[in-house]
Amino acid sequence: GAATGATSVATVAWLGYDPPDGAVADPGELGAILGDRRARVGGRALTAALDGLALRPRQRLTLVGHSYGSTTVGAALLEGASADNVVVLGSPGVLVDHADDFHRPDADFFALAADDDPVARLGWFGPNPARRGSGFSRLATDASGHSGYLRDGSLSQGKVAAAVLDQVAQGPLDRRPHGGR
Repeated sequence: GAATGATSVATVAWLGYDPPDGAVADPGELGAILGDRRARVGGRALTAALDGLALRPRQRLTLVGHSYGSTTVGAALLEGASADNVVVLGSPGVLVDHADDFHRPDADFFALAADDDPVARLGWFGPNPARRGSGFSRLATDASGHSGYLRDGSLSQGKVAAAVLDQVAQGPLDRRPHGGR
């Protein structure tokens, strides 16, 4: 276990779809940013990639998605992907109103949203998962803007690592999910 130092973690960075690149001067990219088609296509591809992992019974899976990647993680969950933990960072929405809408009662859901992250406040793809009543536990973050969540040595990076290791200890700045269904 983690207390004995015997915990090991494998990480797979996956980008098996075409995310919008944020070039709002390109009308095609603007449409992609405002639509969920690429996230849904990516969700199907991510689900297929996860099916190929062949995890052993005691191995656990955490999905971490930043920005439009969090929307893609939401699409994968709607496609039938299964995870023990889901962590979203700076999410413009995960395609559902509440974590319960994923029908994954054994999964733990976490969200980080910096106070000055404009993307996390957009609500383009559903309500902000870091809001009260979302079914996601909001984890404290020291990130600034939209891209500082995994800065080396940051509180945010530590919170994501704790979620991956199933060791999230709620601190005074974290909030448990409020408002059931």
